[in-house]
Amino acid sequence: MVFAATIYAKLLRIPLVVSYHTHIPDYIPKYTWHGLVHPMWSIIRWCTRVSDLTLVTSKAMKVWRVWRVRGVGNRARDVQGHQV
Repeated sequence: MVFAATIYAKLLRIPLVVSYHTHIPDYIPKYTWHGLVHPMWSIIRWCTRVSDLTLVTSKAMKVWRVWRVRGVGNRARDVQGHQV
């Protein structure tokens, strides 16, 4: 789905905002072959590079730094917008 969204955003010249809320690399070893974790991180890095803004949770930010995903910031607020 993110690939189609990327194409449409570029064609329509509108900003692409990506929301990362499910830590897919954690689920891969549980439900399929663990060798797919590294390719998934390549896809996550690509999505972050092509998007204008990527929204992630605080917990995911820590893991993303380990995997060297760049261009992502953290806003320490909860769902209602309160400072955490």
